[in-house]
Amino acid sequence: MKKILGLFLAALLLLSCLPALAESEETVVTVATWQNSILMEEMLERFNATHPGIKAVTHELNGGWFDHTALLEAAASGSMPDVFVITTPEIPVSNGWMMDLTPYLEAETEKTWYDATIMKYDGKTYILPYSIYFYGVIVNKTLLNELNIPIPGYDWTVDEFFSIIEQASKPGYYGINGSDAIITHIAPQLNPETGWALINTNLQEYNLDDTFIEVVNRTKEVRDRGYAIDTVGAGLEGDEYAAKCQEVLGTDSVYNAYLQGKVALTPDFSWSLSLDTADGFGGWDWDFYPLPVSEKGNRTRSGIVADGAGILATTANPDAAFEVLKWITYSPEGYQARLEIAESYDKDEMMAKYPQYTEDKFEAKLGMADLPGCFTAETIQAWSAINQPKPGAAYAIAGIPYGYVDGYKCVPGWSPSQWDILWPTINNELLTGNKAAADIAVELKEKCDAAVAEAYAAMGIDLSK
Repeated sequence: MKKILGLFLAALLLLSCLPALAESEETVVTVATWQNSILMEEMLERFNATHPGIKAVTHELNGGWFDHTALLEAAASGSMPDVFVITTPEIPVSNGWMMDLTPYLEAETEKTWYDATIMKYDGKTYILPYSIYFYGVIVNKTLLNELNIPIPGYDWTVDEFFSIIEQASKPGYYGINGSDAIITHIAPQLNPETGWALINTNLQEYNLDDTFIEVVNRTKEVRDRGYAIDTVGAGLEGDEYAAKCQEVLGTDSVYNAYLQGKVALTPDFSWSLSLDTADGFGGWDWDFYPLPVSEKGNRTRSGIVADGAGILATTANPDAAFEVLKWITYSPEGYQARLEIAESYDKDEMMAKYPQYTEDKFEAKLGMADLPGCFTAETIQAWSAINQPKPGAAYAIAGIPYGYVDGYKCVPGWSPSQWDILWPTINNELLTGNKAAADIAVELKEKCDAAVAEAYAAMGIDLSK
């Protein structure tokens, strides 16, 4: 009898422990990124330390480039990651891979992101940015001083922008490097409804209006007058290109001529904030300006390059997956963890800690040039303390809330509409003078819009409604 009683009490004790055992079980969330694999490992380690009950681990795709093909293979084998980055939205959304994040974002009481960086379709939010670069203009202050051209203020206008291009285009010097940026990034400053490369800010149609005609004509004028260094050697390759650049510029490439200070204005992304450390840099004084505005007093609108991530629609644990996604995107605590990882990073220690990765996955040091998805005063201050950006970069960052996102990353049908229709027409017909922008704007818009509408239709979204 005592033996039976003892067994009964032991059973009761075991049963009483079951809830505690269940509570101690961890919810596993798999994560995949093609960016720095070691940084992601360390980010998830710190997430796990501060989020009991959830175990975030890297997916087998983590640490190397993967595109839609790899994701299709993973979907076919039933091994999709719970949280993952994407290149473009069409295939993930049309295949039903993406979870709508709207309810989670609406539930947040502290919104630390900018809506301009969030990617939405048909009222649903699928993608949050976790790595952001912004667009601006590198102003060669040394060259402007040498040519007695006044240094503009950070509130400079489009008219001042073009005036500098003209004034700086003297023998041996050029006004602009990257004249296609006039179409891609000056147009959004002239028309607040226009985004990256003439797409409407609704990401559904093109704005080939009077602004389109103006920027095309001004780009043609800049090129025809020889103000743009990027036209040197255009259409040539290899030795012929190098020989042409050597003849005209005294160096073997347009890029090297730019590094040597022969250009006044260079529209570029914020990863160029490390220009001082580039091989061949000539040591000239420069600043990173916001894009010019149409009129004094207007707010600049910054172009935004964002690598985004989302959550698998069929994930078994959506709440846990969102906590992980938040950690690597707009969580200030997550960004603080990233800063600590970068500060303490030691390549040899990391190689010993993660023997599963090949040596090429380990950086000498972790770069922090990209902004995170969170925007707080503390975050921007911490980012600035590490990167020591030029003063004008702060004004470009201030333009992000009113900015526009790189169309390749967020516009369905971007590639066929841009690379098969828009730019071949601009380069081969309009900038050559074979046709006038005003004469073909309506027809060109119809073709571009049709390509976008077709991609949306593949995602189950009818733009005609």
